[in-house]
Amino acid sequence: MPLKRKAFVIAPSKEKADIERRLFEKFKADKGSGIPLGKLREIKGVKFSQKGIIIDEEAHPLLRQVRTISTLVRNPLEVARVAAERLALIKQLSQLGYRVAVPKYGIFKGSRFFEKAGKHARIFPARQPIREKKVIEGREISEVDNSALWARDLWTKVEGKRIMRFSKSGKNAFGEGGKLVQIAKKCFIANFDLREDPKVRELQKKGFRFFFTNRGQAFDRPLTNFLGRKTYILFEHPDLFVGSVGKVMLADHDFYRQNLGQIKDAARASGLKIVYVPEKDADLHPANFLQLEENKVLVDKDAVETISLLKANGVEVIPTTVSLRANRNAGGGLRCIVNEL
Repeated sequence: MPLKRKAFVIAPSKEKADIERRLFEKFKADKGSGIPLGKLREIKGVKFSQKGIIIDEEAHPLLRQVRTISTLVRNPLEVARVAAERLALIKQLSQLGYRVAVPKYGIFKGSRFFEKAGKHARIFPARQPIREKKVIEGREISEVDNSALWARDLWTKVEGKRIMRFSKSGKNAFGEGGKLVQIAKKCFIANFDLREDPKVRELQKKGFRFFFTNRGQAFDRPLTNFLGRKTYILFEHPDLFVGSVGKVMLADHDFYRQNLGQIKDAARASGLKIVYVPEKDADLHPANFLQLEENKVLVDKDAVETISLLKANGVEVIPTTVSLRANRNAGGGLRCIVNEL
């Protein structure tokens, strides 16, 4: 099959869950999270609604531990499932005729993931953006920064050029791809904290338009299991909640309501019809699809009603060959795993 125009980079996955297992066991042994769960209702930044528990980590010092706790309470078996799902995605994109590349970070030496991925993708040596150290039970362990495992976090592509999040000069917030969604050639939906970003100002002078949105409510399965009630974290990546393909903008309904004016204006400026993620699929964040061509997308196979909705609106939809549940539980969806080369 001839290669198509696009080439994708897919982030690798860890195979060993040693760190996760130690953290999980330590967490259970400590019998506590640092957050007084019985008094959640009294903590500023925690809202109980019909939807479930909604947590704003920025509202109270205690809540800043929430994402760490979500990581601690994940089942270590999820690491193997994440790897299996990514390998299936690599194979599927390759079979569809797209070029696929996978960065091999030094910390993953000897990993069988690359041996398996190499049958369908080009493996290239890469330096992880940040190497962090954790101390567990008095033992220092090096671990690749979390962002290295989500390809979309590493760069934003504008006008055919990659703008890197990490460089010798430090971090560049604009390069964190999840904070932006390009919905038209010169139109972005972006997280509100980028409104004063120098790169945004530069692109605005070139005629690009940015519509800034507040954080959305991201479903967190590990915390849901831990707290015994559906739990959501306010999350700064709009690409979980909105995406565009062809003449359609797919939006999470709660995110739309919270950013009504901005999303309406963005759709109007881009000539897009807004359709809403079906309620049944909302916790799957299917707006985090991967655009393959102007009117073709790859969508997590679990989002059955969303797939039907997009097809009904004239979009060519390809479901993933496997569910991406483990990757969702790890904190990201389909578009988080993949970036355009």
